[in-house]
This record gives sequence, structure tokens and C-alpha cells, in this order.
Amino acid sequence: MATYDLHQFKDQEGNIYNFTDDDAQATADAASDNAEATRRTANGIGLTYATYVPLGRNLATVFASEIGSTDPITWLKNRAAAGNFEGLQIGDYLTCTLNNTAHTAMNYQIAGFDQYYGVGDTINGHMITLVPAIVYPENVKYNDAGGNNGTADETSPWLASDLYDWMNTTFYNYLPAAWKSALKDIRIYNPIRHSASGTLTDDNGGKWMNLGKVWAPSEIEVWGSVRLGTPHNGETLMANTDRQLPIFANGRTPIRSRHTWWERCSASGSSSHVGTCTNGGFSNCNSASNDGIRPLPCFHIG
Repeated sequence: MATYDLHQFKDQEGNIYNFTDDDAQATADAASDNAEATRRTANGIGLTYATYVPLGRNLATVFASEIGSTDPITWLKNRAAAGNFEGLQIGDYLTCTLNNTAHTAMNYQIAGFDQYYGVGDTINGHMITLVPAIVYPENVKYNDAGGNNGTADETSPWLASDLYDWMNTTFYNYLPAAWKSALKDIRIYNPIRHSASGTLTDDNGGKWMNLGKVWAPSEIEVWGSVRLGTPHNGETLMANTDRQLPIFANGRTPIRSRHTWWERCSASGSSSHVGTCTNGGFSNCNSASNDGIRPLPCFHIG
């Protein structure tokens, strides 16, 4: 006598049939798993951890057949430039192998899609934003001589900083050629802080500027609002185009390997302090010459 499982039935002739469609069930299961992975990443409770930072999927593995023999970062750059984000998720990552014997690899996660698309005095095209899952594992001062003002030659505190120079020279030169070719230097409207009459304790305007191929996040990109910087609509008329990066929106994922890291925000009420994200995951500020804080080198690609 033929036997059958609970998901099967037998007709009067003894033929056994399935109640379920195995292919349809497999598709539904895959969709459910994908949705759960997205939820976990979005809530900062990923299944895989690297020094406290949740990771999404390895794009080089998930899209191996589509990538083929192309360098994975070139494939992702081409996807970004075309505005093709199908199948990509916040938290997914690629590994960047640095040309630095002391620190050889960093995982870069997708932090946002089209973060500044369509804005700018020169219109920004499509982009994918990448942030490292860990801070760069060496301390770097924001400004060696201290101070959070711009200069007569460069009124933007960020562009005038030693951290900007380190990111766009020292760190940039650690990147493989394919990664260098993927980086996109976009236009944003960000604060200036400079006066010929002396140092300032608040921003005194803003301007359109190139962000740099490698950059530190602003406090708005991290926290979604001004925390310690000059208020948006105050007498200083500070203005910017910044918006929160989705990867940071849950308030937990700003923790990057449990070490305090620099933002690109000059603190309000101070001529010496700069915004930071602490090792505990909250907004703070520290002296620009503090030698115990690490960089978080981020990119837009496209």
C-alpha cells in the first residue's frame, strides 16, 4: 500500500499528489529570508558581527554571476551611475583590500541610495554611499594645531582641516586603483566659519563646495538633525544640503567598532571643538587636536 505525507493526497486510483508547489514555496521562503535580513540590518541586529558592527550580505558572493570577471567595486559603481539599485540592501558590503601592510582590509557597507541625487549648483548624478563597518584603526587629529575655523584661503572648516587632507591624500593612496576610479566627488552646500577679525565660535554662512572623494560624515548625516553645531536658521544663516544616511537612522549603527570617530561638524559656541560619535554611540564634541580619535573614511560612488 502506498504511503504519503501530510502535504500530499491520494486519489481513488492510488495516485499521490502534492498539495504544495515546491518551486513556489522555495520562492516564498527566499523572499521571507530576504525581508528578515533587511529588517535585521535596518535595526542593527545583524546575524554576523565584526567588532560589534552588524553586516549585511557580501555583494561579491550574492551577485557573483552578474559581476563575473569585473572588479566588484567597478560593477557596483556602474550600478550606481545607472541608478540601478535592484536587489541591493542597506548594510550589504564589499571588502576593500588596502595598499597598507599595517591594515589590509575594510568592509564597506551600503549606507544610502541617491543621497544627494539631483541637488547642487552643478547637479549631482546617481550615487551609492558607502561607509566602513569599522573605523580606520589608527588615531588621526582633526587639526594638528587645534581650532575649528576655516582660513582666508579656505573658509570651510572641513576643507581646511588636516583630517580632510589625510583622507584625500594618505588614505586615498591606500585604495586600490579600481576603488579610486569608483569614487564620486559631489557638490554640497555646507557651512563656512571664518572672519578676518578673529576666530569665530559659530558658523557665519555657507557655500557650495566639492565634498572630497573621501569624507567624514556630518552630524546631520549621522543623527538626522543638528546636535552640537550651529543651528540651521540662526543669525549666522548656516545652511546645508545634508540629510540622514539610512544606515544610521536606527540610532545604534553609528557605533563603528566601539571607538570614538570624527564628524565634519564644528561645534557651536567653541573655536576649538569638532563633533564626534562616541564609542558608546552618542553625539559629542572634542578638541580638534585630540589625538585619541579615529577617522571614518566614507565614499559616494557612481
